Order: sequence, then structure tokens, then C-alpha cells
Amino acid sequence: MREPEQLIIFLDGFAFLILIGLFILLFKSNKWFKRNKKTS
Repeated sequence: MREPEQLIIFLDGFAFLILIGLFILLFKSNKWFKRNKKTS
């Protein structure tokens, strides 16, 4: 098995990617909400 440090780095990077994905999703939904408000 590999060193635990590498596993921690991998998990940290994975969590960071998930965080970025959620932020992008939130930003996109925010844009949609703004568009809906403008049209109504």
C-alpha cells in the first residue's frame, strides 16, 4: 500500500474538485433565477 500522505492529498484534491463543481452549479442556478426574475 502507498503512503497515507498521498491518500490524504488525493482526497483533498477530490474534495476540492467537488467544491468547485458545486460552486459552478450554484452560479448557473443563480443566473437562471436572475433570468426568470427579469422575464416575469
